Amino acid sequence: MDGNPNLAQAMVNMAYVLAALAAISAAVFWFRADEAKRKAESAGKTPTLEWFSQAANATGIALGTAGLAFLASQFV
Repeated sequence: MDGNPNLAQAMVNMAYVLAALAAISAAVFWFRADEAKRKAESAGKTPTLEWFSQAANATGIALGTAGLAFLASQFV
């Protein structure tokens, strides 16, 4: 390669960036879910599944995007 990425490689790089952003948002959601659980437990209440759905969805998006980007990178 001559140092200038072609369009296919640029798309793979963008997919990796999107996967990284999704992973960061998933981490934030998991921290929020843990914080909600700790607050409920410290108040003597039963922990709820607050933030769990968002965390699971963001994790799935991050893993799916990273997996697709990796597979695409094998053919570029």
